[in-house]
Amino acid sequence: MTKGIFDASAVCAPDGGSNYVLHLDCVGLYASGPFPLYAVGPYKVLSYPFTPSGDRVSAGCTGMGPGVFAVATNAYVEIYNP
Repeated sequence: MTKGIFDASAVCAPDGGSNYVLHLDCVGLYASGPFPLYAVGPYKVLSYPFTPSGDRVSAGCTGMGPGVFAVATNAYVEIYNP
């Protein structure tokens, strides 16, 4: 896993079909409802559930609305059981 200032990515090797989710903790300005409602503070970003295949999966703090400015504070990969 690699965490940058504004995003994170993970590469997981094939493991027989388990699902994973990349969690990213962010803090900053984010859309908290319909435009133009914004808030400042911590929030979470999740990647889509993925089956490890050796491909890179990414998540970013800037995808939570137009004009958002936030930084990544923590990132981790979790096993997801649908």
